[in-house]
Amino acid sequence: MVFRLFCTLFGLHREGVNNVSVEADKDQIVVIGVGIDSVCLAKSLRKKLKYAVIVSVEEVKPKEEEKKPEIETIPIQWTPQKILVKLHVHCAKCRTKALKIAATAPVSIQGEDRDHLEVIGDGVDSVCLTRAMRKKIGSADIVKVEQIGGSSTDN
Repeated sequence: MVFRLFCTLFGLHREGVNNVSVEADKDQIVVIGVGIDSVCLAKSLRKKLKYAVIVSVEEVKPKEEEKKPEIETIPIQWTPQKILVKLHVHCAKCRTKALKIAATAPVSIQGEDRDHLEVIGDGVDSVCLTRAMRKKIGSADIVKVEQIGGSSTDN
């Protein structure tokens, strides 16, 4: 609103004008835009203000973006693990839901009451698996997470 009023007041409402600001301490008007004819702009300001002088005409260069150093990515090597989750299931339908949720890896149902779900695989996140079980089935708790097979690293 102020921009339009200012531009109309001083005759700066032209095509290509993006920004107009007043520097009161220097008694200057700064006009920024694309394709502005500085001589024509000075003539229109002289008509309104009776006195106008072009102080400088510059090309505004866009700021160069700082190049961020590339972060070296290290591939994650998943080791096979066995996750044991205790489920509080009431029927076969709930067990079937649990098997469908963990279907990305070999899954088996164990325990006396068939309430433990054993998931074996690599790249399985135990927390995300348990969270999904709680969301779909109800109560689920991580009982045990253990690594399968010895990972031999030679130094």
